[in-house]
Amino acid sequence: MLHIRTPLILHPGLSTSTRRIWLKLENLQPSGSFKLRGMGLLCSQAAQQGKRKVVCPSGGNAGLATAVAAASLGLKACIVVPNTTPQTTRARITKTGAEVIVQSLG
Repeated sequence: MLHIRTPLILHPGLSTSTRRIWLKLENLQPSGSFKLRGMGLLCSQAAQQGKRKVVCPSGGNAGLATAVAAASLGLKACIVVPNTTPQTTRARITKTGAEVIVQSLG
């Protein structure tokens, strides 16, 4: 399993005496979002099928999750992002060892 178990916290501002609102802290996942759950599953399935590389088009979070999962599984990753993706996000993806391709929009 690539994702981690994240805690729930009670939100006092949204909760009432008759309704409790809980927040799931998915920002604590290794990739910083819930996307690691789904992308991790896809990358795990690819690895089980003998694939050596995954390709993911993404604006950011899904690409980072794919890159983190691929690195953990020993897969290569190519993440295709639009030129509107912030440089900081591109750098985080690159830091995992993934190839980043920037595609111009229009």
